[in-house]
Parts: sequence; C-alpha cells; structure tokens
Amino acid sequence: MKKVPLLPLFVLSFFFIPRVSADFADVSDDSEYQESISTLTEMGVIQGYSDGLFQPDRFVNRAEFLKMVYLARTISGNGYIAADLELILSQVDDLTCFDDMDGLEWFAPMVCLAKQEGVVQGHPDGKFYGDEKVNAAEAVKMLVRSTDGSVLETEYGHWAAGYFLISPLVLPPSFEMVDQNVTRAEAAEMIWRSFLVDQIEVAQKSSTLMVQNPNEDGFLALDYLGKIWGTHFAKNESSVYTVWAHDFKVKPIEDADPSTFRIELFKVDFIHKGKPFSWNLKIPLDANQLYNNLGYVGGSRGGSFTFFEGAFEPSGESSYYFYGHDSDHIYMLRCFYEKCTILRKFESSRSENFDNFEYLGSGVSRTSDFVYVDGKIQKGIDINTFEYLGDGYYKDMNAVYFEGELVSEDVEGFEHIIFSTTYVCPSPFSVDSDMVYIGGEPFPALDPSTFKIYQEYGLFFGDDSSVYRLILEAKGPACSADQPLLLTNDSADFQAIGSNYFLTGGIVYYVYDGGKVVSSTADPDTFVSYSVNEENLYDQSISRSIGSFGRDNDFVYYREKKIEAWDLETFDYDLPFAEPGDSISVDWADKKASYDWNDINELYLAN
Repeated sequence: MKKVPLLPLFVLSFFFIPRVSADFADVSDDSEYQESISTLTEMGVIQGYSDGLFQPDRFVNRAEFLKMVYLARTISGNGYIAADLELILSQVDDLTCFDDMDGLEWFAPMVCLAKQEGVVQGHPDGKFYGDEKVNAAEAVKMLVRSTDGSVLETEYGHWAAGYFLISPLVLPPSFEMVDQNVTRAEAAEMIWRSFLVDQIEVAQKSSTLMVQNPNEDGFLALDYLGKIWGTHFAKNESSVYTVWAHDFKVKPIEDADPSTFRIELFKVDFIHKGKPFSWNLKIPLDANQLYNNLGYVGGSRGGSFTFFEGAFEPSGESSYYFYGHDSDHIYMLRCFYEKCTILRKFESSRSENFDNFEYLGSGVSRTSDFVYVDGKIQKGIDINTFEYLGDGYYKDMNAVYFEGELVSEDVEGFEHIIFSTTYVCPSPFSVDSDMVYIGGEPFPALDPSTFKIYQEYGLFFGDDSSVYRLILEAKGPACSADQPLLLTNDSADFQAIGSNYFLTGGIVYYVYDGGKVVSSTADPDTFVSYSVNEENLYDQSISRSIGSFGRDNDFVYYREKKIEAWDLETFDYDLPFAEPGDSISVDWADKKASYDWNDINELYLAN
C-alpha cells in the first residue's frame, strides 16, 4: 500500500478533546443517559456543540465511535496513557490501510492503529466506510475487541452473536435490532458501561441482549437478567430464555412466567474448616417455581424462597450442599461458587413448620413434625424421642435406623462408633449386644464384644481375631462397606500405619484403592506414613493421596516402592489453606527439586 507523510500535529490533536463542564440544554437531569453523557464530557471523551446543545439523537459514524472508544480506554487507564497514544498515532506509517482511505482523513491514524491491534477489520470489500453510521453489532464488536481482543465470529450463526454475549451489559434498553444505528447518547452510554463504571453498578441498569432467534432467522432483543456460571438469562414479554455462553445456543424455559422471572441473589454464611465464609448464591425463580441453570425444578411459591441458616455440608472438594425452602417445600441444592443446582425437592405437608428445619448430616434432616432421609418423610418415627447418632444413624424409643432402613431394635444396647478423625470417610460402624453393623448391614464375622477400630481414620477394623479394611472407591472420597477386605486372621501383631499402610508378620504392606494389597521393603521398625493434621483438613481424596507416602530411616516411599531420588531429610508436602470451591493441590518437594504428579508417577514406574 501507498505510504503517506505523517499527519501534522494539529490533525492528531483533534483526537484529544479538552475537558469541559457538562451542562447541555437538550439533556435533562432525568434522562437515562445523563450520567454517561456528563461523565464522558467532563473526561474529554466527547463534547457538545457551539450552540450549547449535545444533540443526543444524532447518529454516530464508525470513525467517530472508534475515536470515542480509544479516548475512553486511554483516559480510564485501560489502554495507552494519553502521551503514549499521541506518540503512537504520530508514528503510524501506513495511513491507507483500507481501500477507501487516502491517508488524509482525520481518522486515518486511529483507524489504521485499530486495524493493527485487531479492533477493526473493515468490510469484506476491503473498505472501512468511516463516514457511515455505526450500528449496534459493529459498536459492540469494537468495544469487545478493544478490551480483550476476543475473536468470536464462529460457525454458530451471525458473526455478532458472540460479541453480544461477551458484553451483555453494554446495550441500553433502547436497542431493538442488531443493525439499529447508534445515537450520540447511546454511544456515550455504551462506552460509559464498558470503561468508566463498576460492572456491579452497570448490572443494576436495564440492558438489552441480542440473541439469535431459536425458531427463525434474525435476532431477538431481550431484557438481560444476568449470568450464572456459563448460562445467561434473558426475557421478553412472552418467554424466558437461557443462552449458553460456550456455543450461543438459545432455549426457552418452559412454563416460566416472564412478568415475575428474575435472578435473586442470596448471601449464605457458613463455616469452612473453622473459618467463616460468605457465598453469594444466585437462584433463578419466578412467582411460581424455582429453576436450575437450564430449566424447571419444582416448587409452588418460588418467590418466597430462602436458605436455612447453617444448613449445609461439603459435597466434595469444590462444592457444598445447601438447604432452603419456599412456603410449600424444602430444597437441597448443590452449589459451586454462585452456581446452584437444585438436586431434590422434599416431600412436604401443609402442616409443616419449616422454621424448625435442621440438617443433621448424611442425608438426614428434621423439622418439628417430620424426619427426612434424602428428602423423603420417614413414617413411623416418634419425633418426640428422635435422636440423631451421626453418619446416617438415628433412633427413636423403638428402634435404630440407618439412612431410612431398620437396623436394630436393641435401642439401649446400640452404640454408633464415631471416628476421632473423619476426613477419610464417615463412620459406617455400629454395635449392639449381638451384632456389628457396617453401613447399617449386619456383619456377623466380627465379635461385637471385642470390636475395635485400629486407627483414627476408621479404615482398619476388626476384633481379637481378624482385621479388615474398608474398600475405597478408586475415584472420589467414598468408602464401600459392602465387601470389607480381610487382611489377616491373626490380629496379635497387626498395626495400622496411616490410612494406606499396615504392618503384620514383620512386613509393611500398602493397600490400593479398590483393595489390592502389595508388600514393600520398608523397615517395619521405623516406617511411618505421611498424614494430614487436624488443623489442615481437606477432602478425603487429598488426605488419602498424602497417605500414599511414607518413610523409614533410609528412604521415602510412594505406595509400596522406595524412591531413592528423594532426599529423606527434606522431602515433604505443602498444602496451603483453600477456600470453599478452590481447587486443592498437594505440592511435594525436597532440597533438590519440586515434584508434580507426573514427576512422582515417572519415578514410581522407574523403580
């Protein structure tokens, strides 16, 4: 392309508008755009006319809008500082970057810089059309590409669909069509929303989300409601829609009431590993029912939904179960940060008193009228003598139950054994005068009078003759009580070492998840297992992975193998405190190096 001389300084200085007071006769104090027009004028991004008017309804062309974007980005601190921008503009050496530009246009430096930075691409015919009016789709694309450079023109339909989704709060409610031209007032509002105000404040204002019509060609202009994780919600007078962020697909929510549908924010306080936390949970609902991210769940008074205080429990490394209710039902929700999935709607009665709801653990909860297991009312339970024993066991004056099933009628002689440390798995063990119970099922192989737990984790157990181990699922934290693994029929010299190792017959053994037992060459007199202490408890899978390491006086071991490459004196792990929802990583290192799981497994396979 032809190169032209650099533009004179007076042309470049046209981009930088002096800051003035914003008081326009044609912009009233109650105008929905008054704040954005005033802010951008005072900051020098836009200016009025010599007659004291702003002319809010005059359309903006493509070059003018691009200029506003760069100035706002610069002044707000999201781009170049002003001096740098002026210098960079003066050094743009190709001012004929589009076929309809000869390099003498006032906007040539800005347009060609924007092309270099990927903010604009021009039309398919190679022209920019700087004097043509800018429409909604073009304006939103410039704003998105100027902030994060995202290229969202994909195979999922109209080229603008992704840009509207990545900036759903940009368009004010005056927009009804994708190709609607942008006025000066609307341009000020869009730029103000993008660069100059906190997004929490923007979310309080009405916005239009343009989405592709799922039933026919073209776009729908919807009232934007908000985003929960990867799902956007929007509505018009006739329907409520979800829009998936990853593929832009639009789907109506059946039976949703557009007139009352909203996303309600709930602040839930809870204790995590001894520390207080607050999560802001978002629940889609209308006056009739509650919703998951993608559709209807149930309930008849969604508008009155609230969370129970203190009713929660961990559901794994990254999420929690919370409980709430409307006027007719109790709900169990699994929440990960702001996103909640409603897992279960409890059975209910009109006589129910939800104010006395108490979640007890392992799926068991109660109110003043009923006992629930996994949301189902447990009939025949005497609520006046009901007592929760822990880990899914409970009783009344007549019998003992486990997760809804009858276990024993020996109420006086029944004892549920609670672990002193519970981060491996909940305790499935109970005894009465005649039987040992594991997960509520009789286990006649053991003598209840001599039953014992061999370490605080509860994985190794037995009596005076035999020793068993609970089987851990290969993935996840669960323990299986269905088929405990018999380790030995001679418990006299048995010793449990942490959660994964044990000693018998002078040999240290390692137990894999799933039940495989392998002997090691570790010194039985000095071998110890790594473990997580009570002050730094994490989910069960993390605790078990740490318990897969041990040491004697000579070597560090991973599972049953000694790893000679590790320095015995300094090899250890670091497990920083993680907030709820954070991914948890175990960092192993010695004085020579740090080791990730790929390093560890390579060393294991090499030995």
